[in-house]
Amino acid sequence: MKPVLRLSAKEGEMFEKLVKFLDDQKQLQSVDEYALTMCVKTWTMVENALFEMEAEGTVQVFPTGAKQISAERQVYERTMKEFNHWANQLGLTPRARKTLLPAIAPDTPKDDPFDDYLPGSASDR
Repeated sequence: MKPVLRLSAKEGEMFEKLVKFLDDQKQLQSVDEYALTMCVKTWTMVENALFEMEAEGTVQVFPTGAKQISAERQVYERTMKEFNHWANQLGLTPRARKTLLPAIAPDTPKDDPFDDYLPGSASDR
């Protein structure tokens, strides 16, 4: 399976992990190319927004006490929503991985394809 858009090396690695995960679960379909590509692309946007938030901050506080959410935070929230949409389309939500897939495929591998990407993952411990 090939992505429908050009991916960076890091995106390509994530794409391949997701393809392998879905294939191992016998859930991979040829029509998943677009959804997988968009899932990976939106995750990159989420990571970029997180980087910008760390650099710029998330809330601007004015001398009057009024607060404004930064543009970086707004981009993060929109891209995270889009990422969750694609993850749900692919059945990659925590609920699907933890409860639905083991019921469908009892020999489900324990490796999580997002382990290297999400904060608080096993690799961070």
